[in-house]
Order: sequence, then C-alpha cells, then structure tokens
Amino acid sequence: MQPHPYRAVEPGQYDLASHFYPRVPNAQLHPLVGYFLKLGNERIATRFCHLHPEVKPEAVRDALSASPRHFRWSGTDLFYVTDDKGRRRFVVIETNSSPSGQKSMPLVDPYAEQAGYRTLLERTFLPMLQRRNLPQGDLAVLWDKNWMEVSGYAAALSDLTGETVHLVQVKDEYPDEQNVILVPEPDIPYEVLVLTMDSTREDPEGGSSEGADAQCEGRCLFPFVVIAGGVQN
Repeated sequence: MQPHPYRAVEPGQYDLASHFYPRVPNAQLHPLVGYFLKLGNERIATRFCHLHPEVKPEAVRDALSASPRHFRWSGTDLFYVTDDKGRRRFVVIETNSSPSGQKSMPLVDPYAEQAGYRTLLERTFLPMLQRRNLPQGDLAVLWDKNWMEVSGYAAALSDLTGETVHLVQVKDEYPDEQNVILVPEPDIPYEVLVLTMDSTREDPEGGSSEGADAQCEGRCLFPFVVIAGGVQN
C-alpha cells in the first residue's frame, strides 16, 4: 500500500513487505531475545528475584500482572548503562503513549507475519473495544505520520475483525485547519463524545505548539470542535 490521504483497507490486504523495513523479514532474532519473549510472567518473576533476592516475589508478580487503566497502548525507550561502581542498570529515557517500532522488530514466529501488529491489537485494543457499549459503526485508523506502521495496524485490524477499516490522514493533510465538525448519531453516549473531542483537539505526545496554538498541551490538531446533532446524556 502506498501512502494516501484516504484508503479503505479490506480483509486479506496485509502485505508483510509493506509494513517492515526491507531487511527485517529475513533478519534472525537473537536467541536470547527470542527466549525471553516466550517466558511467562511467573518465570520472569522467579528469575528476577534470583538475581535480586532483596525484592519480594509478590511485588514483582503484581507489577507484571497490573493492567493500567489509561496507559494501555504504550512503549518505552531504555538504555542499558553501567555506573561508576560497575553496576549495570536499565535507565528509562522516555515513555510513549503511541509507540512505534513494529517495522524494525524481527519476527518472533516466522509463520506469524502480522507479528506485533496483531499481538498488540489482540491484547489491548480489541478487549477494550469489546467491553465498551458502543453503537454500530465503522472502524478507522487516523494518522499523520509513520505510514508503514499505521497501514500495518489497519490491515491487521481488518483481518482480525473481518471488517473494512478506514485509514484516514488527518492534520498533515490540512495543516492550517483548526476547526472540525463532529456529527454524532443520536445514541452515541456522552462519555464517548467527550473522549472523541479530547482526541480531536490535540496530540499530547506530538510536541509543543507555539503562537496561537500555545493553548494546547501538545501538538494542536483541531482545537475548535463544533457539534452537530444530538447525543445521549
């Protein structure tokens, strides 16, 4: 798939070569990394406590099994460093609420070509979607950069649900536009509308805005939202 402001992605359109850097599909995952990725939480906790006997095992298990309420789709950048006393530690550089990196990750299972795209959707987005009492509608992936990965998520999502997924470019297609009109169906819950409005106004992880856009905490998208139609309270 080539970048396009709008594309309707249908089931069966996932293409491995379109969603990974050219060398990645044939790259070999380091055996140690592959082994670690297949460990369960219990084995990880046991090994960690063996290396750090001062840590309580139940605390490690709780941390590994905890399910964040809001920050469910996230990633982090780590540096493995050594201090002046020779102690090795991981240092958290930053966290990301919308992480990228699928396109550069070698396949853990060579027969699972959708790799992390499918795994992440199965474990985060779809369970959350199924718990919400949402009205009938279509699925869409809104994007402004990183076409290689957003199209991969759209294609994997289409295969998982068996539905058409609308892949829509937003802010970069209309960089000077500040207004957006939402036309909700009458049975859209009020809470869903508020979340949609918040997501439409700004991208908290997209950098800072200057001048007239300084009203946004991150990158301004469409700060002036107009509601047309009614909504349930």
